Amino acid sequence: MTINYTYLVNELKDLIYKLWESNLSLIALPKGQDDIVTETDLRFEKEIINKIKEITPNIPILSEETLSNTREEGTFYTIDPIDGTWNFANGIPIYGTQVALIENHNPTFGIIYLPTFHKMYSAIKGKGAYCNNQLIKVRATEIPKAMISITDFKKNSNILITQLKIAQEVTNTFGKPRMNGCTSYDLALVSEGGFQGKISYAPHLWDIAPGIIIIREAGGYVEFDKECCIAAASKEILDTLKIVLENALK
Repeated sequence: MTINYTYLVNELKDLIYKLWESNLSLIALPKGQDDIVTETDLRFEKEIINKIKEITPNIPILSEETLSNTREEGTFYTIDPIDGTWNFANGIPIYGTQVALIENHNPTFGIIYLPTFHKMYSAIKGKGAYCNNQLIKVRATEIPKAMISITDFKKNSNILITQLKIAQEVTNTFGKPRMNGCTSYDLALVSEGGFQGKISYAPHLWDIAPGIIIIREAGGYVEFDKECCIAAASKEILDTLKIVLENALK
């Protein structure tokens, strides 16, 4: 199947703009033991899925709320209708919507929209990264001055212990770490130079896929698997973050 990436990205960007201009519900519904979902999450997800099926009906979709068990193989989409739902539901203005297409284990396009900042990030493989249609680039700096964002702490005791060790190693190595509760925000800021790195322990693919392609197209570096995603503005920062992770896992 031939995919018109530019058309697809533009259609999805237009839809995402419209969704955030519509009426938003902050009503939170239970989701598992330690998480929530809002009515807006579910509505956004449905609308984005419908748009994707309209344009490319035969490509599977991996989406956080209702299609989270889709097999991660071949060509498929990832959708996170609202990344940072805890922030959104509590009036903290750091959240966003993100979509990506995965082919051969790597994203080939990604979209991140941060509505409270009116920033739309997008990238298509080989065509650069953009914010509000302006070309963007990562910004590297010296290791002691580099700003690194880390993942929220999880209640699972084994993961939490590792995350605390990562936070300590990052603090000892780089500038002061940040924890914002929204992976798409963190990765978007790496792509345009606000942060110099991001380390996500035990990430879901829908959290990181759009940011991976956007950072790579902005000149940065990303390595990822099911255990961890490390994004950096330079090879030196990437290698140092890998050492940080190794030390935390000892």
